[in-house]
Amino acid sequence: MWERNDEVRLSCLHCGHLQTKESGSKYVGEPIDVHFGLPLFLQTGYCGHVLWAYNREHLNYIKDYIEAKIRTSEGTNRSLES
Repeated sequence: MWERNDEVRLSCLHCGHLQTKESGSKYVGEPIDVHFGLPLFLQTGYCGHVLWAYNREHLNYIKDYIEAKIRTSEGTNRSLES
């Protein structure tokens, strides 16, 4: 669960559409934008699953995790491998 009370903004570079809303509490864990329910741009199929990232920072986290020599487990459903 992700708790924040910031305002988030959606804007389209092609048509100029602009939408804002409060971020509130959202469930994180699907390849969709947690605020607007849109599919994520950074996703690809891999081994019958969808590999996805919310942004560049998330993508770098995944990259660092994959490249790590030692990985620690944080329990079921609380770690990247889960």
